[in-house]
Amino acid sequence: MKRKQTIKRKLLFIYLSILISMVGINALITYAGKTSIKKYEEMTSSLIMEQNLKNQTEATFNTYSEMMINYTDEAKATYQAELHKLNNLLQEIGNKIEFEESIITYKGVVNTVERLQNEFQQGEQKLEQNRLTIEAKQHLNKAREIVEFIDENTNELISKELNYTEQMQKEIKQKFEFQFYLQLILFGLIIIGSTWLIIRFANHTKKRLKMIERAAKQLENGNLQHTSIENLIKGSDEIAGLAISFETMKKSITEMIMQMKTSGNEIQHASQHLSHMMDRSSEVNDTIVNSVYLVSETANEQCNLVDSSVENIDSSLQTIQKISQYSQEMMHGANILNEETINGQRIVHAMISSSMEVNDFLTHFKELILDLNKRSNEITQIIELITTVSRQTNLLSLNAAIEAERSGAAGRGFAVVAKEIRKLAEQTNEASNKIGTIISGIQTDVDEVNTRVTGEMSHIVEERNELDTSTQEAFVTMSTHSNQLKEKIHQVNERILSLEKELTSLNGGMQQLSEMSTALAVDSQQSSAATEEHAHSIGEVNKEVMRLKQLGIDNEELIQHFDVLDEDNKEEEGKI
Repeated sequence: MKRKQTIKRKLLFIYLSILISMVGINALITYAGKTSIKKYEEMTSSLIMEQNLKNQTEATFNTYSEMMINYTDEAKATYQAELHKLNNLLQEIGNKIEFEESIITYKGVVNTVERLQNEFQQGEQKLEQNRLTIEAKQHLNKAREIVEFIDENTNELISKELNYTEQMQKEIKQKFEFQFYLQLILFGLIIIGSTWLIIRFANHTKKRLKMIERAAKQLENGNLQHTSIENLIKGSDEIAGLAISFETMKKSITEMIMQMKTSGNEIQHASQHLSHMMDRSSEVNDTIVNSVYLVSETANEQCNLVDSSVENIDSSLQTIQKISQYSQEMMHGANILNEETINGQRIVHAMISSSMEVNDFLTHFKELILDLNKRSNEITQIIELITTVSRQTNLLSLNAAIEAERSGAAGRGFAVVAKEIRKLAEQTNEASNKIGTIISGIQTDVDEVNTRVTGEMSHIVEERNELDTSTQEAFVTMSTHSNQLKEKIHQVNERILSLEKELTSLNGGMQQLSEMSTALAVDSQQSSAATEEHAHSIGEVNKEVMRLKQLGIDNEELIQHFDVLDEDNKEEEGKI
């Protein structure tokens, strides 16, 4: 059996289609955003590891220098551990680098680190043969030069990765802007499409109801030949059920009218025969004429009352059926509207809660940015302290060199140390300046992110709050209209009660008709007593009167039978 497609199911299908489309678009855009953020986080992690590479290279060289001065198993184990960390860090950086230019620079760093390890191994071999030999010191100096070269290559790698990161930031920003506008366009298309579907569905439903209304007006005017609505019966919703009931009612009324027409012809024929018999009996007795005259008047009044009662009953029955069907449909629609209004209010409350969560997230994000800015300031202070120390170290190395010159040949070794210290101070000063420049750039980016996030997100949250408020007001208006619709249905029910009173009045008319029939029977008996000599003619008259009475009973049964058919049609409609 085919499943019944009700109006409620059609509206629910439209609503679910809109909801599923919006959820799918949000899911796709959210997934794309998370993928871009994850890639950006990997780039940031790669930059941190590349910065750690410089520190780890310096740490490995320092442990190697300490091992050259104090060659013990503990110093050797420390050096091996630092060297192992350096190799692992290089491997992790290689797994994360994707930019082609960065890959080329990374390969150069790897080759330089391999050269550094070779110098370490050769210096260690020389040291095992003879501690602190000149060749071991030469390898140590070469290793220092390689470390400086590694620092330069690492700085170059970091610079390229920073450029690639900035490029990724621009791409992510463009992608987010494109996704935002795409989301707006798609949501607009969904809203336009859903509005078009709803308007088309409403116009289609209105057109079908108009067809039923026109057919009902034609039926009310007595036109039974041009009230067909068979096209509406092909459907399976409530309107199709209403059309089936209307067609069934029309067929029943047509059959009843045809039967009443046949009965009317028979009554007319019997009346003619009765008139002929009365003409024959008029010569016999004036009493019979008077009785027949009284019977004729009573019969005419009875016919008028019967016709009036039949018309009132037909009109009232049709009106009650229409109003009852419309009232049930309106009550059903009002309940559906009330349920949808309640669901819409729940959705609006959920949207408001989501907006509050977004506000909390933005507040936390802003606090994190401020904390990052604060930490950057602290790092800047530390760099200034390192710069000051390196300058003082440089001055001390100059003083030491001057004193070594004064000491002559005895201070040459001390002069070499002073030169190395000065070189180390210059390198430290240079590194501090570079770090200061990087930190300054980070602070600028953090301030820009803070400004843009605060402005853009505040605007978005404000717009969403306004949308939530307007949506909630719309649902309140819908709830008000739903209550007004229920009030209209209540008025319709009062109209049904008034129609019941009208039927009660018609009942009284039928009782009056019964009393007049009794009076007619009495007059007929008087005529029978006065005209005994015309018993045969009176018998014929009595037969015709009984025939008319039987026809009246048949007409009454026909009206009652129409009510039974109407109930059967309702049962058949329920089965359909």
